[in-house]
Amino acid sequence: MTKRKTLALVGATLLIHGLTACASQRFDGGMRGGGLAFVDIDIDGDGGISLPEFVKKAPSRITDPEGIFKRLDTDGDSFVSEEEFAARRMGGGRPR
Repeated sequence: MTKRKTLALVGATLLIHGLTACASQRFDGGMRGGGLAFVDIDIDGDGGISLPEFVKKAPSRITDPEGIFKRLDTDGDSFVSEEEFAARRMGGGRPR
């Protein structure tokens, strides 16, 4: 295999790995480490995380899950959508 093909293969592998990691959208409460994926927190599978779902699934080290939920819910509809979840995870969104 040529050097160019090897580099292309490595680049494609890294891209796929990055996209897969983004798709899981893990939440760690602002701390480094494991975290939960959106699908883990959306208990009823309706495509939105409610406050009760978020509180139930929040790691015990999170001292203010309600406050974090309010910051994640940028449109104020009382549900965190996958887009809102991903935006905060990626450093976007607006704090309240």
